[in-house]
Amino acid sequence: MDHLKFEPSATENNHVPTINMNLTSDVAILPYAPDRKAPNDDKFHSDGMRTLDEVLSHMDDQHYDAKFLTPLEKVVHAFHMKEVWEAAREEYSKLKAHPPGNTTCECVMDIENNGILKMLRKTALEIREPQLVYGDKLKKVSKRQIYPFGLGPPYRFRGMKSEAKAANEIQESADHSDSHKISKRQIYPFGLGPPYRFRGMKSEARMTKEMNMDSILSTEDQAMPHLLNQQSWVKWKEIIDMPKDHYFDTALFLYCALN
Repeated sequence: MDHLKFEPSATENNHVPTINMNLTSDVAILPYAPDRKAPNDDKFHSDGMRTLDEVLSHMDDQHYDAKFLTPLEKVVHAFHMKEVWEAAREEYSKLKAHPPGNTTCECVMDIENNGILKMLRKTALEIREPQLVYGDKLKKVSKRQIYPFGLGPPYRFRGMKSEAKAANEIQESADHSDSHKISKRQIYPFGLGPPYRFRGMKSEARMTKEMNMDSILSTEDQAMPHLLNQQSWVKWKEIIDMPKDHYFDTALFLYCALN
């Protein structure tokens, strides 16, 4: 998310939780929206080329943005998010003229209880482990597919002496860790933006309902098809289409988070 388009004075010191685009990081959800800049951000004059540069600069990295998406699909996703932010920005300007009250924002920002954090966690799981979420059929795989170099499981038996040493190192690392601080080195400098939809007070009960396994796990036919032809693009447009009131909900959350 480009938070500067909403608030020109906004910095990384914001309260917009964002799914980490670095899929190898242990930190799946960042507590803030990072500065969104492409490697050659100053080289291009349009947002379109900056967006394209950001995506294609990571086109060989399958552990960036979303697993198993092709470069074309990542480009489409990036431009779709641009569309979402632009529509939300129109609603944001209305909120600037008629700001919500403190009580409203307190409810909106209570993400641990209003369903937003749950939806972030669910979406992060879909992005990071789509095979687990949509893999309702068990497929046969060969040992070569699991361990392509014949190395077996990716661990090494260290022996009794070095095992104790390893345990000490883990303990020392835990003793010196700070779970509330996240180093910028742990993440990529791009934010995917919040893929949740805060639906407001009327449907808050529905959002906060405990998720069971059936609501989390989906089937293959519910997953987005690969973007290979016109027919698949029609399906994509159906899936990414958002009701207009969701743009207002997104704008409301951003207003409360950035102000």
